[in-house]
Amino acid sequence: MPCSLEVIPSSDSLNMYGPPDASTSFSLSGRITITINPSSWPLSRRSPTRHILKSLIVTFEGRQESITPETGYGAVRLCLVTRELVSGAPLQLSNATQGGEKTCIWHFVFDLQIPGWLPETSSWGSPSPFHGDAGTRYALYASASFFDGEECSSAPTAGPSSWMTAITSCMTLPFGGGQTNIVEAPQCPIVVARYVDPPRMEDSCAAFPMSAFVVDAQRASMESPRHGIPPVVLSKVRVGALVPSPVSFEGGSFPIELRVRATDLEDGFRARLQLTEVNVDIEQTEFFRNTMPRNEIEAAKWPVPPCSYQPPYLPLRQTHSLASFFDAGLVITPAHFRSTVTRTFSLLPLDQSGLFNVGGNTHVFVRHPSSLPESDPEDWYVLDMHIPILQEPYQSDWAGLRGARPSEDTPLFTVQHLLHLALRVQYTDSYGIVAAERLQFSVPLNFVRATPLHIDPRIQTLIPPLLPPVVAHVGAGLEQLVGVGMGMNKGAAYTNRLPPYSQLFHPNGEEKINWSMQLPLYEPPASSPSTTSTIAGLT
Repeated sequence: MPCSLEVIPSSDSLNMYGPPDASTSFSLSGRITITINPSSWPLSRRSPTRHILKSLIVTFEGRQESITPETGYGAVRLCLVTRELVSGAPLQLSNATQGGEKTCIWHFVFDLQIPGWLPETSSWGSPSPFHGDAGTRYALYASASFFDGEECSSAPTAGPSSWMTAITSCMTLPFGGGQTNIVEAPQCPIVVARYVDPPRMEDSCAAFPMSAFVVDAQRASMESPRHGIPPVVLSKVRVGALVPSPVSFEGGSFPIELRVRATDLEDGFRARLQLTEVNVDIEQTEFFRNTMPRNEIEAAKWPVPPCSYQPPYLPLRQTHSLASFFDAGLVITPAHFRSTVTRTFSLLPLDQSGLFNVGGNTHVFVRHPSSLPESDPEDWYVLDMHIPILQEPYQSDWAGLRGARPSEDTPLFTVQHLLHLALRVQYTDSYGIVAAERLQFSVPLNFVRATPLHIDPRIQTLIPPLLPPVVAHVGAGLEQLVGVGMGMNKGAAYTNRLPPYSQLFHPNGEEKINWSMQLPLYEPPASSPSTTSTIAGLT
């Protein structure tokens, strides 16, 4: 059949903004191109090619696949969004207007609503054949159902009456023995990425807000077992921390504020306490599962299709190369088979120890006579630190390279981050004996990708102008456009045409105003000649 299909999205990536939310959706648009080539005819003159298009379906499918040595293979269909583009009566596609000598192309425009809770595209596993290509994937598919109408076009037509008779016979042939052909388009991968907008401040430096944690630091270790810090003194030490919420892990580092003080402690004991060093570490824990949690509360977070649409009841369109081996039982799982396995490692750069020495006067618990009361927040001793984040992945194993990933909670994969801090507190008793102990605590981190480009609605030069609408009808020329739409180029950054809602409005719906930007002076609009868009026909 001299016919081919191709899916051309407006952009190869779909950028989502904000945290995952099942009540939101994002638009994925594009077009499906149907190309009809001239058919080979034994006579000297080629006959026009005619096909009856009965159905044209575009599908967006997301899947997750997990393969580990201890959990085996697991798969889940994240979403299945379909749209029928041919409604009502079938359409006849033909190159008869070109005498059957040239190729004709039709464009069918589509626009799909993609759920806003979907996790971003990710890859898990080492590059080896056994563990590669697992993770989260998305793709567009298209299929067209044709009734081959070349039989009715083979008979010579003497006039309009014969032409109408041929059309009628083509429409009725499927009920009398015609052949229906299904044409599939190659899959078109779509990369889903999720970004979080930093709040727009009045100044040009936008940063994520800081979240305060007042923690109960626990005793980690006693360096001198025989001479520890008296519990009555150690219990008076209070620790607090301010960390960004969330954290942009692609920035290389992030700031934190560590606050310490001693409450209800006499000045004599304060003078004996010292803070000598702080040790930090960023821990990333990855969870791998071979099936979704059975807990209804956990499963309710992911509105995936029902069980009848999940494998093996409805197989995935594209699967891992080893999925069939697991289904056939050809891969032997180990005796210590588990449904969940974890991997934990540090995200500090390899050349960083995470040790911060407190320079200068280490008697940070001593108050000066002019200091404020203990109940005032200014009584805290503040240490400003910048924590480096690993940027270059290292040490590949069964789960792939060890590197920073965004925090996420998905049906088969979960990534969590913790910031561990340990304070070395030193105490000198009345006999001059020095005792040192470590107080440790942990605070959660939320790693996200910050929006790479901030588009101010008042800077129109950052927003590419929209192309004028083009209306085409069947037979207008070499390429026909079914419907009305904008000109779309493959790979165009369609998502950057308009800024996301969170950049223009506050959560309560009020418009965000950048008062630091001066409004331009008013100038009368310049007159411009009218433009007319046409579609060039064949010459």
